[in-house]
Amino acid sequence: MKAMKFRVENEQHSKDIQTKLFEAGYGWRWSGVFHTHLDEKFLFANIDGRLTVGSREETFEVDINPEYKLLDGEFVAVSQHVEKPPIGLRPKRVVVALRRKEILEAMERYAEANKAIPKEWVEELEYLCED
Repeated sequence: MKAMKFRVENEQHSKDIQTKLFEAGYGWRWSGVFHTHLDEKFLFANIDGRLTVGSREETFEVDINPEYKLLDGEFVAVSQHVEKPPIGLRPKRVVVALRRKEILEAMERYAEANKAIPKEWVEELEYLCED
């Protein structure tokens, strides 16, 4: 059995979570597999198979166990369910800083090899430093 914690939306939601947990072998210490504590905000499934509840957000947040949701009848870790936006662009300032670094490193390599630094590199570096 694994430790999990759940945010409960309403009594029916609590009942649905409890039912799924009962099917997985979890139960209440004193009442076994009977639906109870339906009005509590948080539900905890412990590694030893016991269920506990809580009503304080602080208690839920400091609990180290992973948060799960009941999604289409299955428990899904909240971290796995987070929808991420598509990859965007690096900020212009980052691109410019990287390009400046590339040019300076190339100039250093040319200087160490006693080669003439291309005029275009100097012009581009000057342009990038104007921003």
